[in-house]
Amino acid sequence: MRTDLLQALAHQSGQLTNFTQIGGQIGMDDKTTRKYVGILEQLFLVQRVSPWFRNELKRLIKTPKLHLRLYQNLLSFRDRSLPCRARC
Repeated sequence: MRTDLLQALAHQSGQLTNFTQIGGQIGMDDKTTRKYVGILEQLFLVQRVSPWFRNELKRLIKTPKLHLRLYQNLLSFRDRSLPCRARC
């Protein structure tokens, strides 16, 4: 997996998703970027948050946001690896 993609997603975390812009930053096609982000979603490193509207058609049209979950996972693993006296 490309680390520059993770860095680009970290900068875009919580903002509207534009795969063409993200792919352009790292020199990838938007289709390839979508595939890689799909893989990251399956690995639970990225979460796609769709907008909520009562009208289901608007939900399909509006742009979702991506949230990078990797940082939260690293923090939880780091806290578990510390001895109790360092955490306490």
